[in-house]
Amino acid sequence: MTSVDEAYEKILVIRDEVKGNIDNILTEEDAKIQIITRVITECLGWSFADIEAERAHENGYSDYLVTVSGLNALIVEAKRIGRIDIRVADKAVQKNLKLNGPALSETSEGVSQAASYAQPNGVPVAVLTDGNAWIVFRPTISGENYLNKQAFVFPSLDAVLAKFATFYDLLARVSFAKKTYNLMFDELHNARVLLANPLIAAMGQAEISRQQKSRLAFDLEPVFDSFFSRMTGEDDENLIIDCFVETAESRIADHSLEKMTARVLGNLAASSTSVEEELSKYLSNAVELDAGESVFIVGPTGSGKSTFVERFFKRTLAEETRSKCIPVRLNFLEASGSIEPTLSWTTESLIQYFETALYENGHPSWDELRGLYFTDYKRQSEGVHAKLYSRDKATFQEKFSDFMAERVEKDREGYLKRLLSDIVHNRKKLPVIVVDNTDEFPPETKEAVFQYIQSLRVHSKHCILIFPITDKSAWSFNKSDIYSIYQSKSFFLPTPPPREVFRRRIEYLKDKVSTADHGETGRRYLTDRNISVSIKDLDGFADVLEDAFVGDVYAAKILGELSNYNIRRTLRLARRVITSPVFQIEDLIVAFASGTATFNRHAKFMNALLKGDYNFFNQNDDDASEIMPIFSVDRKFKQSPLLQLRILTLLESTFNGARNVEERHISVGSISDYFQGIGCTEASIDVAVGRLINSNLVEPFDPSNRELVNSQRLAINYSGRIHLRLAMNNQVFFEQMALTTEIADSDVARMITAAHHSKQPIFEKFASIRTLFAEYLLDLDEREISMPPEGVAYELQRQLTESIRGFLTATTVTTNSGGKQIEYPNNLAGEVTATHTGVLGTVDFFDSQRGFGFVDVPEIGERCFLRLDVVSSSGIDTLRDGDDILCDVGPSAKGPQITSIHDVQIKPEEVNFVDCTVVRLVPDRYYGFVSIFGRKEDALFHFSLLSEEQIGQLEVGSRFKAEVRTNSKNGRQQVRKIEQFPASERRTGQS
Repeated sequence: MTSVDEAYEKILVIRDEVKGNIDNILTEEDAKIQIITRVITECLGWSFADIEAERAHENGYSDYLVTVSGLNALIVEAKRIGRIDIRVADKAVQKNLKLNGPALSETSEGVSQAASYAQPNGVPVAVLTDGNAWIVFRPTISGENYLNKQAFVFPSLDAVLAKFATFYDLLARVSFAKKTYNLMFDELHNARVLLANPLIAAMGQAEISRQQKSRLAFDLEPVFDSFFSRMTGEDDENLIIDCFVETAESRIADHSLEKMTARVLGNLAASSTSVEEELSKYLSNAVELDAGESVFIVGPTGSGKSTFVERFFKRTLAEETRSKCIPVRLNFLEASGSIEPTLSWTTESLIQYFETALYENGHPSWDELRGLYFTDYKRQSEGVHAKLYSRDKATFQEKFSDFMAERVEKDREGYLKRLLSDIVHNRKKLPVIVVDNTDEFPPETKEAVFQYIQSLRVHSKHCILIFPITDKSAWSFNKSDIYSIYQSKSFFLPTPPPREVFRRRIEYLKDKVSTADHGETGRRYLTDRNISVSIKDLDGFADVLEDAFVGDVYAAKILGELSNYNIRRTLRLARRVITSPVFQIEDLIVAFASGTATFNRHAKFMNALLKGDYNFFNQNDDDASEIMPIFSVDRKFKQSPLLQLRILTLLESTFNGARNVEERHISVGSISDYFQGIGCTEASIDVAVGRLINSNLVEPFDPSNRELVNSQRLAINYSGRIHLRLAMNNQVFFEQMALTTEIADSDVARMITAAHHSKQPIFEKFASIRTLFAEYLLDLDEREISMPPEGVAYELQRQLTESIRGFLTATTVTTNSGGKQIEYPNNLAGEVTATHTGVLGTVDFFDSQRGFGFVDVPEIGERCFLRLDVVSSSGIDTLRDGDDILCDVGPSAKGPQITSIHDVQIKPEEVNFVDCTVVRLVPDRYYGFVSIFGRKEDALFHFSLLSEEQIGQLEVGSRFKAEVRTNSKNGRQQVRKIEQFPASERRTGQS
């Protein structure tokens, strides 16, 4: 990629060389070779692979057809130098001229020729040039004749140099990836130099300031810093492993991986003494390959794939098996992404890992190297160098040293394979290669890495490969032939609820928080409620955090979604909330001490999240980077302030109606067509889409490609969905956006400022602010967008309009507490007070003896609590693990819970009554696995199906009869009811 500064230096050289050799540039081909091709490739950053020359079209042959990401981008029509006559006085100055105007009258034939090639092929930009003069224009203008529009005209290379930034932004490959030409032509054709009014915020940066914290809060900051730093696990690798949030899927994956590892190790131990045994071993390997020694751990971002694998080899796998494995994790975030350097890095990394694991000094000695190359040693000592060996063994060994040095240093892949063979065949250990963090690599790099790692596995014959990948990568793999060549197993890990992550990490650290290193631990404070507190007494303040983020499922969920479930960013947002002057520490202490919520959690949570340490939302605050000012508009181009929300609405509708990962994504071209249909300009759409991508509210199908071309496919992510819900439903969010968003109407901005500074009661003040902002949004949106009054295609867009209109009449409920008026927004994100009726859920487990259980409800993305009295009141005798239920979900102080069950949707033919044999027990986590005669797949069961006495009798080999059903959520076998324990016929061992 050539930067604008590098490109400028190169075109200076070209210009000077052209001037010195002008007498020899006689033909069109001369101009192409000596000037045009050099400018396109050396200055503008296009590769030769991007360029197609002399391509046949309906109207002739184009000189250059330039493509980006496989799509036509640019037509360049070349002429002999001097043939393009631009009639302007000063040819060293760049001009914007009409194509059918007098200055370009002599170029009309060439312009028409370029346009005739571009128009049938959907090429957005055309260029006419003789190498010296350059005319850049749009060959197609919606609803208008392109000849009536202006072009960017550079009458000479001197003019190109004078306005090189403009030339570069128009034609460079990096600019085409961002569709910068759209913005530039929109500005040129519509005279949109600046908006009629400059953008202004009701509360500008001068009014936004840090808030002073109480003395207690200030002194507690180091404690919070320490605590949240520890919660990330950066200094405590055990935290990440111990706090992994288990699911039914992760338990199944644990069990299957352990069986697979033990099976492959079993193959390693086999010794062969005959041809029959060798053949048997070969056939066994083929069968085992079909079972899969390549494993894909699939899950969305934040599901803990890497942690799962690390935890498996450190904690889950039995010690006896673990001692026979050599696991290696390749973190491809450290690789370049280009194919050859990445493969070289892979080789060197594996060599380093294996040498460290195998040799005491971290590298082999001479004798150990000779062991690796012993076959060659024997061959040479008995063959080509036999006489030297018998005459002078020392000289032979020196010669063989040179041979080994050549192999070790220059054939690194061959050396790596020697190490693998030594590990497997001599040491009888199992190499396990974990290929992690390849998701953001280009597809061709991922394929090259996959093939290379597979070649190592095939060479070693006994090796397990593990690929933690996202669901999008898995979908791409599924459609590629190269991945189907190798048999594999896949396991899916769901994203754990953030509050479960908080809960586990807070519990882990409760006993580890030390305030002794933070100064005067004996200092005492008197809060405004006359409660005396000392920092020394606050070792248990983790309970306060647990109450704030674990007890409130929606708060934790919002933090997780804003950060797209990146745990480090989620924790950073949590720290922002808990240390904000809005979320007063004194209030938290009182809440914890009294056991009751003495403040309105939801209002303060949102205010603290948005404001952080400031008095208003500050979009320039680094800690607020997860929050996008969603109603903002571009300074140069007129656009609706609702356009970004409208794009998110379209993407969410696409996502919800999709049947698979690929269908969740929609192309940039489709988005543009959809909104151009209601009056938006292509430039304004591109700006809005670009902002959503840069703010991580939408994501491309291929994370390695962020180019803004029409073929680019995008989908809404968690952050995009929560921004959409907050903007449509949450009063606190809407108010802060109203106060701090730069808007295109200075009168409205001043009125919002005046409303905020007025002496009205607080609920009237904020109602006025919401009304003024909503009116502004709706008015400008109506001017920029022509929404049809009916029709299915834009129904959700009309609903968005009505949601914003709802802020015109929305009221704020208030109450008095201690003589102070406290504001209670109507909801947190459209969910706090919501009841979900008639949703489908799958019972994770239900313990009738203990009187509770949990149900996974995909529609709301939460694990919901279920009480025994709800089951009884719904007229159901009992529930079984894995049952599908039609139910209602409502809020509670501790998160969502099942409020009613309408139906248990289990068909009798789906349930099998079978004999089971226990093959694995995990008593500390209250579950196990059973094998079922005649089936390859083991079934999960929870101890909740048994009495305490029966649990005490459980052991590997125990047998019982049970009802087994395929869990609809994960497609795996699950025991739903144990009928006879123990079975009438008892035997030991495994079936």
